[in-house]
Amino acid sequence: MTKLGYFLYDFIDIIINKKIIKFWEVLIHHIAVGGMFFYNVIQCQCIAYNVVALLAEINTIFLHTRKLLQMCRVKYTHWLYRANSYVNLVTFIIFRFGALIAIAYGLYEWGHRVTATYFVLLSSSCLIMTVINTVLFWRLLKNDMLRKPTPSGVMSTLDGKQKTH
Repeated sequence: MTKLGYFLYDFIDIIINKKIIKFWEVLIHHIAVGGMFFYNVIQCQCIAYNVVALLAEINTIFLHTRKLLQMCRVKYTHWLYRANSYVNLVTFIIFRFGALIAIAYGLYEWGHRVTATYFVLLSSSCLIMTVINTVLFWRLLKNDMLRKPTPSGVMSTLDGKQKTH
């Protein structure tokens, strides 16, 4: 239930601070994942899918570290920022895409054990998360690995915008 509290807090924070357009994918993510977490907990079933989905939080550590490094004005070229970028991408692939693959496999292999409603809800949530994770991964790759050297003091944020420090 703690994760649901975080999703709810973050969702309300984005709406109150009028950042809906900037963080639309985060809102959709919170609806898709939070909805499935809530449904699973209330129904007291398929909790294993929640556990697998929580593996994505391992990657969140490095996403938040990236943001903290940006807030502390650590340069993109600094070894700590670069190291976090590599670990961030690797954990993104393993724990975000890997979790989605594991859940999709579970639906394929054991989909007959759940109701049709649950199957559709979880399949829809997986599809939404695949699209959102692909967009976020591309942004990370583009901003941290594929970008051209920038003038000193200019840093790119996850949404692709540049900030001057």
